Amino acid sequence: VLDGGEWVSYIVGAPDFVNARFRALFADGVPELLPLVVRSGGPATPAPDAAEVAEPFATCLLGEITEGFSLVVYAGGAVEELASCAEQFGISVVYALTGGEWVSYILGAPDFVNRSFGELFATGLPAVTPLVVKSDEPSGGSAASN
Repeated sequence: VLDGGEWVSYIVGAPDFVNARFRALFADGVPELLPLVVRSGGPATPAPDAAEVAEPFATCLLGEITEGFSLVVYAGGAVEELASCAEQFGISVVYALTGGEWVSYILGAPDFVNRSFGELFATGLPAVTPLVVKSDEPSGGSAASN
């Protein structure tokens, strides 16, 4: 997970001292809808069913956005709405993982460049869609976090 622009890891099965910073950060539990990067040695898993969101997001993206790559979840909506949202946070590229492959949406690029992303989300992105975003700005913005 990102915390203040730095990655904090939790390694399953590692000694307590290895995971101490993660445990301290989430002493009261990991917040619902918090975007986490995970690693698995297994094959790609099928996408889960769309999550039910009880109340609207405070902003269009949840998660910490920093220079470089960040993981966020999107409130849901049309690709054009995502592009407008991403622009607010200084994001230049959005990536979605599908079937073990990354599909990109490059803000400001011609339609043919973003065709695969548009086809993947032709009817819009479901609420709580996890995305990796790239920002070239020192602080790409501060999306709300749970």
